[in-house]
Amino acid sequence: MTFWTVQEDKKISPVTNYRDWKSDKEAGIGTFNRRDKEKEEEIKDVPEEFILLETTSCVKWWDTVNNCGIYSNEIKNVKNEAMVVRSFKGGTLFEGTYDKDTIEKLWGKFHKGIIVQNGETLEEYYLKWGALFAFNENMEKIDYQNYKIKFDWVEEKKKWAITYYVPKWIQGKKITLPEREVAMNSVSLLEDYFRGDTE
Repeated sequence: MTFWTVQEDKKISPVTNYRDWKSDKEAGIGTFNRRDKEKEEEIKDVPEEFILLETTSCVKWWDTVNNCGIYSNEIKNVKNEAMVVRSFKGGTLFEGTYDKDTIEKLWGKFHKGIIVQNGETLEEYYLKWGALFAFNENMEKIDYQNYKIKFDWVEEKKKWAITYYVPKWIQGKKITLPEREVAMNSVSLLEDYFRGDTE
């Protein structure tokens, strides 16, 4: 069982592709690992320009006691919405509004989900730590209401003796009217999903 197919109420997300940012120490660069939930494959590739639709928060990582993955539901507001963190083998580990100290004691890692329209496809990017900080910083310089977001380059960063890599983003092409119509339709699907209206 994989993180992105877990929904306690069996809801099906309209998102098709999922990407995790990996700081690849061996290759000396960072990479996006794209997961296709239908093919159950993981592929390294470069994302195209996309339209930002929604952001979510969740917890993922590893349950060291039960030797399995940790996952949570995705929420849009960490202050007001309940987060349920579960282990694939160990059951529910935490339930309530996000508490950093408690989550870290469980070895959970906070992730931000960036849901985007990439052509006709709905994708979600999961970012954490430095990659998430860089994304937030870059968004301050992008008019993402009217322009696409474009992956630009990979920046090498250092913290003490640790070298890691973060993706950098720039403003892309202007969103056309047909593209906006497709994006708005996707927003409606996402709203239904988060309200629990989808099956």
